[in-house]
Amino acid sequence: MCGLAGVVRWSGRPSGEDVAAVLSMLDAQAHRGPDDWGLLVPRSLAQSGGLPVAARDPDHVRTYDDDGVRPGAVLGARRLSILDLTSRGRMPMGEVRGRLWVAHNGEIYNHVELRRELASAAAPFCSATDTEVILRGYARWGDEVVTRLRGMFAFALFDATPARPRLVLARDRLGIKPLYYYRDGERLVWASEVRALLRSGLVPDDENPEALVRFLQLGSVPAPQTTVKGVMALEAGHCLTVEAGPPEIRRFWDLTAFIPVRAGAGDRLAAPKRWRRPARSSRTRSGFTWSATCHSASS
Repeated sequence: MCGLAGVVRWSGRPSGEDVAAVLSMLDAQAHRGPDDWGLLVPRSLAQSGGLPVAARDPDHVRTYDDDGVRPGAVLGARRLSILDLTSRGRMPMGEVRGRLWVAHNGEIYNHVELRRELASAAAPFCSATDTEVILRGYARWGDEVVTRLRGMFAFALFDATPARPRLVLARDRLGIKPLYYYRDGERLVWASEVRALLRSGLVPDDENPEALVRFLQLGSVPAPQTTVKGVMALEAGHCLTVEAGPPEIRRFWDLTAFIPVRAGAGDRLAAPKRWRRPARSSRTRSGFTWSATCHSASS
């Protein structure tokens, strides 16, 4: 597993306070990614000397071009290295032009097949990670990349185009990998854990009475609610986008579409959608991962 954290502002360039908040969230999630860490900040902020001391490490901090005025984001990640143990797998990971950046938690089971489809002699892959597949996939397919991914994932992708910066948060179809967020009047803060959000200093630690009632009724808190007021879980099979304004959320996959339902007064059932069966190699990789996980847990 890895740990994600970030801040996006739609009211202007991120500040040193936002960078410090992301660093605090990364520290709170060190257990999720003990092997490596990385940070992405606006270049104008880095050049102004407004970064906290911890964010001045050139090996771990990367920058993107900005005009110093328009909305922007700070992305952070703690990495548990599984594929490509070198620094080429460091996140946030960017494309060659420095326009697209992504931080990813999880595993894409069909990354080998997608890599073949996206491979180009003009722009070869720079790492052996499945994270780069998400990056290249977004460059080609845009938001529809999520419909092509098979696996468990949560990711934050930032398009740093100066004229129109854009953030995309996404969570896998069944919500295996966590992703939480909080928004106020000028920014959105996200992390892989609720307690990391609280460590940011940007999120009030106020209890959510409605969540407590639901917990006592149901034994759990139904998504998207959490026990902290204002902190929401990005629901399974959903994307959240921020582009020149407050966030918008859309569903890209719905489990109920694959469940038979009554067609009407009769007893016949309406046919559900057919689930497109993944390639055998992808299923085998997925099964192997599950087997190894169960074995580790039992050990």
